[in-house]
Amino acid sequence: ETVKGVIENLLELVKTVGHVPNGSRWYYQERSQPPMLTAMMSLYVQATNDIKFLKDNIEVLEEELEYWLNSQLVTFNIGDKAYSLLRYDAPSEGPRPESYYEDYSNAQTFETPERQQEFYTDLKSAAESGWDFSSRWFIDNNGNNNGTFLTLRASQIIPVDLNSIFANALKKMTYFQAITLNVRKSAHWGYLAKQWQSTIKEVFWNDEDGIWYDWDLANSRHRKYFYPSNVAPLWMGVVDKQFVRVNAPRILQWLDNSKGLDFPGGVPTSLSASGEQWDFPNAWPPLVSLVVNALEALGTKDSLLRAREV
Repeated sequence: ETVKGVIENLLELVKTVGHVPNGSRWYYQERSQPPMLTAMMSLYVQATNDIKFLKDNIEVLEEELEYWLNSQLVTFNIGDKAYSLLRYDAPSEGPRPESYYEDYSNAQTFETPERQQEFYTDLKSAAESGWDFSSRWFIDNNGNNNGTFLTLRASQIIPVDLNSIFANALKKMTYFQAITLNVRKSAHWGYLAKQWQSTIKEVFWNDEDGIWYDWDLANSRHRKYFYPSNVAPLWMGVVDKQFVRVNAPRILQWLDNSKGLDFPGGVPTSLSASGEQWDFPNAWPPLVSLVVNALEALGTKDSLLRAREV
C-alpha cells in the first residue's frame, strides 16, 4: 500500500504538469526527474498483480514518456548518420530560485547575457539529472572533465544512464500494452524500444575500450571517464544477451583497469576529486547498487564475485 501510494502521488504530478518534476514546488515545473515511474509501476505490478491499477493509469505513464520524447529529444550526427536520443535540458530563464544568489553571482563571470543564460540552463539541467553537481557535466576548454563548476555543460552531454532508463521504460510500456490487450500501442512502443536499444549500442558503446561512455555533443566524441553510469545499459537490461556474453570479459576488464571498484568504502561516484558532491571520494548507495546489479547482469563467475566484493 505504501508503494502504491507513492506511485499514485507521482502519477498525480504527471497529470498536473505532464511529468514528474524535480520537486513539488512551482519553480520545478520545467525540471524533471529521471523517468523511473514506468519501472516503479512494473515492480509494483510484479509484486501484486494489480492489473486494474495499471489499466487505470497506463495513459498517465504514456504521458510521461511522451513528455521526454517531445521536450528532451535531440538529434545529432556522428559521421554521416543521424541519431536521436535524450538529454537533460531545462532552459527556463534566470537563476534557480532555490539557489538564486549563488547562481547569479557565479553567472557574473560570463560577459554576455546569452552566455549567462546558457549557464543557468546548464545548472538546471545538471540538477534535473540528480547528479548535482559533478565533473560528469564539466566540459573545459580542451573538452575534458577537468574544469570547475563554471564549466558546467550538462545540456551538451548525452547521458548513457538516462537513455538506458528510457529504453527500459519503452520495453516495459510495450509489455504493459500487450497485457492490457492494446496490440497497436504495444507495436508502437515496441518499435521505439528496439530503436533505442540499437542506438544505445551505436552511440555509447566504445568497441576499442569495451565499455559505454556518455556522448559529448559539443566535441562529438565519447567522454572516456569512469562513472557508475558506464554500466547503466546492463543495469537496465537494454543490452542484447549475446552481446553481453561476448563482451562480459572486456567490460569487467575495463572496470578492473579503471580502479573504480578497488575502494573499501564502495564505488566512488567518479575518480575526479573536483570538490563536488557527485565526485570522488563520495559514494552514493543508488549508484553502488547500479554497479552491483550491472555486475550481476554480466553473469560470469568473476563478475558475480566482484559484485559480492563491492
